[in-house]
Amino acid sequence: MKLFHLNENIHYTNNMLLNTYEMVRHTEPKLYGVTEIYILKMHLCIERLLGEMILKSPSISNKMIKNTFSSKRELVENLFDPNIYGELFKKVYVLNKIRNEIAHNLESTSYQRLLNMLDQRIEVEKGYELTPDSMHTLKKQLGDLYSLLLVIKESM
Repeated sequence: MKLFHLNENIHYTNNMLLNTYEMVRHTEPKLYGVTEIYILKMHLCIERLLGEMILKSPSISNKMIKNTFSSKRELVENLFDPNIYGELFKKVYVLNKIRNEIAHNLESTSYQRLLNMLDQRIEVEKGYELTPDSMHTLKKQLGDLYSLLLVIKESM
């Protein structure tokens, strides 16, 4: 591995260069980052939808709203019968866990397990990237999740 100096005015030790190399290696999206970007964007879309559901609910006061995905999910989930909507909100919870895994861990030991909570057929190819079939399955699962939340929001 050939390391280079980032700024010629700074004397980099070998340890600093190795550390920089590790940072670059970990922050580079895996296989162009298609899966990572999709998960982050779906997380954002669902969080926005949860916020819209909160605004439509007269039983939630502004004092209760915190600006986190988890708190929005909890507020919305508590509006609905868990016997009917429990599995739906479990998937929202799992999506948040998957997003957190990608955002907060350079290397994951639980990413595959979390994905399998959405669908047992999802397989990680390398890093955070999925096989093409698994990516199709993930898009189907998260698309269905979004659609169901949208139907619920529109019926509120």
